[in-house]
Amino acid sequence: MPQLTIEDIARLAGVSRSTVSRVLNSQPSVRPAVRNRVQEVIAAYGYTPQAAARQLVTQRTRSIGLILPDNVYNLFGNPIFALMGQGVSQVCTQQGYRSLLFMGRQDMDEQDMFKLLRGREFDGIVLISSNANDACAAFLKETGIPYVRIGHEPGQDDLQYVDVDNAEAARIAVKHLIWLGHRRIAMLKGLSRDTCSADRYQGYKEALEEAGISLDPELVGEGNWSTASGYVLTKRFFAA
Repeated sequence: MPQLTIEDIARLAGVSRSTVSRVLNSQPSVRPAVRNRVQEVIAAYGYTPQAAARQLVTQRTRSIGLILPDNVYNLFGNPIFALMGQGVSQVCTQQGYRSLLFMGRQDMDEQDMFKLLRGREFDGIVLISSNANDACAAFLKETGIPYVRIGHEPGQDDLQYVDVDNAEAARIAVKHLIWLGHRRIAMLKGLSRDTCSADRYQGYKEALEEAGISLDPELVGEGNWSTASGYVLTKRFFAA
């Protein structure tokens, strides 16, 4: 059976060609009943728009780039990055977008990364980064490429980001342990260079100070976010 055209779908659904185009591009200016009728025709006939042709017309790729820091371990060895990637992918799929994964390499020159970003094979970027020296967000802002960063660094509040209050989260956790009657509370933190780790450590210290508990350096350990480092440090705490 020949591939349907937009004109065919419009005729079968009883709508205009422009309405079909708006449905295909997930534009909100279509009544739900009309959108459903068009989508039913698309599903019934298995219509798939040609991505390359659509990109030429709309100047949009319907792709979102996801940039992970450092290396492959962050995706497959650290569950938080895998969960973030899964969340981005799910939302992209729901909205009719695809997600493209870029993994930064420790040996990748900044200019190589910037050259890759200038290629604009995507409509926007989600940047997952924990390194305070990361220059990607600043570059994206300068070039006008739409982006949002997960996490932020001190002094970079002018960059677009989403984050949680890591200091307050740690403070609440420690206060809960104190409320349960505990006084010797260990802190297993991530790399000191990472803002989220520094913020959590700050919340930990504040909670101890508020409770009149002296900070014991022997109860603070720095890991590298890996399961192995967590295991080693936990054994050290229990042996102390």
